[in-house]
Amino acid sequence: MKEQAEDGECIQNMSPIFPKIGHPIGREKKKDSTFLMDSQLRYEAHQYALFNTGDEQVKKFIEEHKNLMSNATRSNALSRARNHSQEFSNWFEEKVKNVEMPDYLLRLAKGPNWVAKRYTAYWVNGYRFHTKAQDTPCKTQNSGVTLSATTDSFASARDQNPINGEVIYYGVIHDVIEIDYYGCFSVVLFGCDWFYNEVDEYGLTHIYLNRLCSTDDPFVLASQVHQVFYVEDPIEKGVYYLRNKVPIDVYDLVEKNSPNIGETFWREPNDEIGSLSRLNNADIRWSRDDVPINIVHMSSNAQDLKDTTKEILDEEDEIDDTDWDWMEADD
Repeated sequence: MKEQAEDGECIQNMSPIFPKIGHPIGREKKKDSTFLMDSQLRYEAHQYALFNTGDEQVKKFIEEHKNLMSNATRSNALSRARNHSQEFSNWFEEKVKNVEMPDYLLRLAKGPNWVAKRYTAYWVNGYRFHTKAQDTPCKTQNSGVTLSATTDSFASARDQNPINGEVIYYGVIHDVIEIDYYGCFSVVLFGCDWFYNEVDEYGLTHIYLNRLCSTDDPFVLASQVHQVFYVEDPIEKGVYYLRNKVPIDVYDLVEKNSPNIGETFWREPNDEIGSLSRLNNADIRWSRDDVPINIVHMSSNAQDLKDTTKEILDEEDEIDDTDWDWMEADD
């Protein structure tokens, strides 16, 4: 894979990390959506991108720094994990200066451009996602998300043996940004509010909209989440039950001969356009010849038709068509 152009610049979309997935939808495609990030937003977005590259070399640096944090202090495990998360980006930027690295990792360590893009709607993973503000005037919900992540869970600040396991998060999107690493690659992130959730005695999961969690880690990759929608409990205020959404089974199809090369079409994956026209008619069997022929005699007598109709109506009268209300309580 070619990673650098002749002038030393990294080729757009040629990086082995963060492939381009999904695309913005709505008016942002037609107008300038760039903005200048503040230092806190840039730090939080870059921090999440660093820990979710999936790159083996980056994973080795993460493990090295984690071990350094464990050996450098006698603080509890929660403090060491927090320090590792907060200090890794600066340590990594200095570390790569003395190590021969691919250009895309040098760009990653440098951090993103201060200029980013912001969207209100994004299509990815078969879902149409909206920010909460974009969702508010709509009758449909497209801002609910769920994320399954493997992380260390601490029982308390004194817990020295955190449990590493799968944790499921539920939240809503409040921001969609695309950060750019100086033309080498870009990353689309969803900024989310995450809520505490519980499972009731019936196995149903519900969230509390007035109880936030993971406030210091709001971002996720757009490619990591699935969509859910929330239904308010009719009795308990502030409690919402969640329902999963099924992704739309479509994919992008670029028409090469189209005058607009960048124009994208969506179709069902099993909809083989024009496939029948490519088949040889000699190869198609339009009827079966391996079953015996049954001849059915149809009576044209009006009386027979009347008798048959009466039998059908008599059978329908025997059907119990009582409209049962299963949700009505017994007296």
